[in-house]
Amino acid sequence: LLEYYLDDNNTGGIFPSCPTIVNYIEKYVPSVIPALVPIRSPLFCLAIYARKYLKDTNKIAFLSPCVAHFSEIDDAYSDGLVSYNVTFEHFFKSLKDIDFNLYYSESDITDYGLGALYPFPGGIKENLEHFIGYEKTIVSKNLVLYNKSDVDSLKSIAEYNCTKGVFFELLNCSNGCNFGPCIDKSSFSID
Repeated sequence: LLEYYLDDNNTGGIFPSCPTIVNYIEKYVPSVIPALVPIRSPLFCLAIYARKYLKDTNKIAFLSPCVAHFSEIDDAYSDGLVSYNVTFEHFFKSLKDIDFNLYYSESDITDYGLGALYPFPGGIKENLEHFIGYEKTIVSKNLVLYNKSDVDSLKSIAEYNCTKGVFFELLNCSNGCNFGPCIDKSSFSID
């Protein structure tokens, strides 16, 4: 993402960070496909990094708040790189009887850094700006894909973006990935 973002020859685009948005574009608004930045989602970029640079040959599983990653995993282009998508909700249910206080204390928790910002609205923007400053414009926007005005907005974003070199970070869940449909909000704290 950093390399593409810094490339002077790019024309901007829609970051493919939200699989729901990408899936929707591919199925229902294919005219917007050329506006998608030609990279993988951050989770897939991490999986590629693990294979290519860390030489990790183990099966890879996404541990994510989003059930929509299954579409990335099943995509033929993914070439079997990732084997599973385990949602937070299912993960936490499987751990419900474990007392984690036996294993660590609050003082053991390290600073997770900028990766903790990614799932929030504007998280990619904040990460990129941290590493390279404010060289290009990044617009963060939440879309409700069953709302006609947001679908029309998606089309106009694609048209505007292709001529102005602006990047768009689009999310389907209004409060970001960590508050999507696969999170049991009654038992899950963002902390």
